[in-house]
Amino acid sequence: MADGIQTGAGNTKWHTSTINKILRNEKYVGDALLQKTYITDFLTKKRIKNNGTVPHYYVEDDHEAIIPKELFMQVQAELVRRRVVHVSPTGRKRGFSCNHCFAQMVFCGECGELYLRVRWNNHGCKSIVWRCISRLEPNSAEMNCTPGRSTSSCCRRSRSRPSIRF
Repeated sequence: MADGIQTGAGNTKWHTSTINKILRNEKYVGDALLQKTYITDFLTKKRIKNNGTVPHYYVEDDHEAIIPKELFMQVQAELVRRRVVHVSPTGRKRGFSCNHCFAQMVFCGECGELYLRVRWNNHGCKSIVWRCISRLEPNSAEMNCTPGRSTSSCCRRSRSRPSIRF
């Protein structure tokens, strides 16, 4: 990482799985989930992940919280939102595939499809635009939007206004 911050294991490279574990860890809100793993054989001390073989115990307010519970629940709701597959008006399923803050929030005002963030290189002039999926994939759409794009800096320039849904 550019800041030189190390992971809990001492690595300088942060993987998405490391960040996912941090975002899902209940210990930051002061709770504890007991028996995530269990020992199968006491002689070999082999530890395996508990997938329901042994009961889990959830203890609330076990220790002092680092972050507020409301913030933790907002993060969990966002993780669920990103996990849910969006079904377009044409019936095509689309999963979350972008790191941008407006990903899967901007919809076409004409056909109802998602807008995607695309990098353009137009005669050496690089810009970022948002384009309607029906313009990018004309074969999969029932109707093709004619405007189909909006610049990243200002959404007012497109002929059919994109709508943002939360």
